[in-house]
Amino acid sequence: MIPVERIEKPLILTKYADQWLKTLKEIKANPNSTKQQINNAINKYNHKEIRQALITMFNGKCAYCERKIERGRIEHFKPKSHYIDLTFDWNNFLYSCEVCNDKGHKGDKFPIDNNGNQLLINPRDENCDVYQHLEFVYQDKLATVKTKDQQGDITEDIFKLNRIDLKEHRSKKVKHLLTMFNIAKDDNREAMQILKESCQLDSEYMTFTLFYIIPY
Repeated sequence: MIPVERIEKPLILTKYADQWLKTLKEIKANPNSTKQQINNAINKYNHKEIRQALITMFNGKCAYCERKIERGRIEHFKPKSHYIDLTFDWNNFLYSCEVCNDKGHKGDKFPIDNNGNQLLINPRDENCDVYQHLEFVYQDKLATVKTKDQQGDITEDIFKLNRIDLKEHRSKKVKHLLTMFNIAKDDNREAMQILKESCQLDSEYMTFTLFYIIPY
């Protein structure tokens, strides 16, 4: 879960976001509107131009679990079911894998504390220090995400960042990375090149790379 810099808003949103929102509110306010009409109005955000911009911004990775994905979802950080005004807000859009986005994980969840402060780590917050809330540990051949505070606890619990399939895939990647690191210590150029590639923003599980590789 690496905070990323938000790129420029897609032109389609600049042109139509306000109108889309106005139309959506009108349809929802009409007691005779059908569920299909409401869904059609909401799904205007699922535009190829918006999707491509998010894929570019997140380097084809899930904003939450950092796994590369082929067919991701446009995710609303603040759920559109609770925050209708943010349905077409570019600053509320993330790119997510199918699992992190489904009802069994994020869905329309958005926990807040008694003071109204959000309790999920926001992958679009460039000022967020992820390492303040989560710890990324490779031990006993397993790449595990551990929590350090309430925000970390809730984030890990909602996204299940240690779910079996994700943990197995992540562990293989991190194991390979650390193996290359040990080989590169002997001035092996091929291993060093692999490490350099793993430090690019489009590589999976950058949180582990930032902790175990880049400082050295």
